[in-house]
Amino acid sequence: MAADTALSVEYDYSGETLKWVYTGARKLQEIPRLDAGISWWGEGLIDDVFTDLWLEHFIRHSSAESLEQFALSLRDEIRSREKFRIPEESHPSHLDVAQ
Repeated sequence: MAADTALSVEYDYSGETLKWVYTGARKLQEIPRLDAGISWWGEGLIDDVFTDLWLEHFIRHSSAESLEQFALSLRDEIRSREKFRIPEESHPSHLDVAQ
């Protein structure tokens, strides 16, 4: 599996479009204990944290013993967050979990 590491964001500010590129985003991450991986695309913040950093923390603290259990706990955790937001002008975000 391969993934790019750039996240491009555009902001409209005072009638001008400002562009920002966050490089180094970890869009593909390993889930070592399950011999699996997770990838994502899009923009988004979870609890005001970039998605890649939030996922890294979630993976590190997950106690799931199967990929199905991991996927279900990830789904439930994201749904429970009050602060899961995708920028208004953004394309949707997407997660894939695979083994």
